[in-house]
Amino acid sequence: MSNRFEAVFSEPYDHLKLSHTCPGPNGKTFPFQKYYITTPATHPIPELGSYELLNLSKPCMSYHQRYAPYMDIPGTTDWSWYLSQCFKTHKAEKRSVIVLRAWQGYLWHKDDILNLRAMIVELALNTAGLFDIKILLEVKDGSAFLASEKEAEKVLESVPEEFRGLVHLWSEHEMHGYYPGLNSVFGGNTIHGAYRGLFMALQKFAVENTQYDFFYNWEMDIRYIGNYYEFFHKTNAWARHEPFDPTMRRSQKYFIPSIHNWSTPAVPEDEEADLIQYGPIFDQIGSKWNFEPDVVGYVNGTDTPRRAVIISASRLSRRLLLKMNHVNAVLRQAVAPEAFPATVALHYGMKAIFVPHPVFIDRHWPPRMNPSSFSWI
Repeated sequence: MSNRFEAVFSEPYDHLKLSHTCPGPNGKTFPFQKYYITTPATHPIPELGSYELLNLSKPCMSYHQRYAPYMDIPGTTDWSWYLSQCFKTHKAEKRSVIVLRAWQGYLWHKDDILNLRAMIVELALNTAGLFDIKILLEVKDGSAFLASEKEAEKVLESVPEEFRGLVHLWSEHEMHGYYPGLNSVFGGNTIHGAYRGLFMALQKFAVENTQYDFFYNWEMDIRYIGNYYEFFHKTNAWARHEPFDPTMRRSQKYFIPSIHNWSTPAVPEDEEADLIQYGPIFDQIGSKWNFEPDVVGYVNGTDTPRRAVIISASRLSRRLLLKMNHVNAVLRQAVAPEAFPATVALHYGMKAIFVPHPVFIDRHWPPRMNPSSFSWI
């Protein structure tokens, strides 16, 4: 039923000029989301980041509007089959992949299922295959799934049936074999484990999957009120036009619209970023960050120049992931996981950019108080 207060949010795909998109279950082509044509005056504004700076739309959506297109889908759907058919129909030389991080025993809620369906449709099916979606799932019983297909199937049973074809398994035991010679325990965490070895599994995935140019390390609890394709397309474009800064100084602070003037470069560049971070990239040395001392194999120890971000969600180029793989596997060096991509980019002269996307906070803070609340600003 149409509502005179609603409109259809089709804008994210207009520039693609697609003759048709890829269908899902039962040949269904997914409708675009709806949104309210007016935003209430009481709607909060982002305390950090900016829609305008990144040219992002600001659709006012209810929870139902956000996920309505993805609610009435059979749980027996095999999304991996629909994605493979989409890629066969729309051949691309290279594409990006969203890699969601989960683990054995993860409790899948209805919201997780709706969100992952939204990512599959908005990023892959509705773009005619510009993105792929995978789940990198950590197996707690390290060696069992490697030795037995039946054991691997048991692990997959913890994942909703519709997503099982998207899963790639990994374990700490496997990373020990893939990265021998790295032996360290910091804060009770081993270097090959789920926390400190976070990017090892993604590096191995990149080595084995040469069909992708860019890899998004994405967390299961991240949500976006809007369209995922528009978010990634426009934040990537903004990062591409940002100038390369080997010190990453421009990326070290949150953007607070009411007190900062973050101007657009007079002559925009046109170079893809090797690393896009969704939080500020700060200098670790002297930061008093808990993981500042986590440095392995570097001659200068904790005096080694490093950069870090307090979130692991990021877009990494194939080039960067292969260099990170080399640093771990050959040089046998490592730093804390949230510091590893940015530190490798710093050491090897790769372009790393913080994208100041809009962030809402659960209360209003006077703008001048915000900087003191973040120790690296």
